[in-house]
Amino acid sequence: MLRIVLPSLFVVIIAGCAAVDYIQPNSYTSYQPLENTQQYLTLFGQGTVYYRCASDNEGTFYKFENIKVDLFNRSHELIAELSGAQQSIAHRDGSSIKGLKPLKSGKTEASQKGNSLPDVLFGTIPSSASKQGVFTDAKYVTRSYTVGGLPKKLCKRNEIGKKINVPFKAKYIFWK
Repeated sequence: MLRIVLPSLFVVIIAGCAAVDYIQPNSYTSYQPLENTQQYLTLFGQGTVYYRCASDNEGTFYKFENIKVDLFNRSHELIAELSGAQQSIAHRDGSSIKGLKPLKSGKTEASQKGNSLPDVLFGTIPSSASKQGVFTDAKYVTRSYTVGGLPKKLCKRNEIGKKINVPFKAKYIFWK
């Protein structure tokens, strides 16, 4: 299971919506920056993590391939998309974040735990091609209340090469 969780932790870190509680903009999370920052945006993500069954000397495992997450505001309007191995985020206003780097992670704060990706505090990798907009001053992103995102069963030798898609949801908090 660690072979699934660890690669997912470093590569796959962002999503959320339906079972996520819609909470106040300045809500508490264990995965927030320690320095003097402020929350300025909360989005709710719903998406899919893509894995492929693989093997090595230690056996079979699901290897992360990609992630795609639609990010919605409180009015359920699609306003941004998170995608790719670096987890780049593009806002509809043209601003973007090139990628996310995990800084702190742990078990999900969601009441439904199951096979859920960890909650994570990410540092942002700014995009030089980004237009001025919502993501221009983003320093950190928290993925919290994560539900789903990890395979429910182990990969078997006769499934090597098979792709699986795992749905997940999470709340994303942006900090400046």
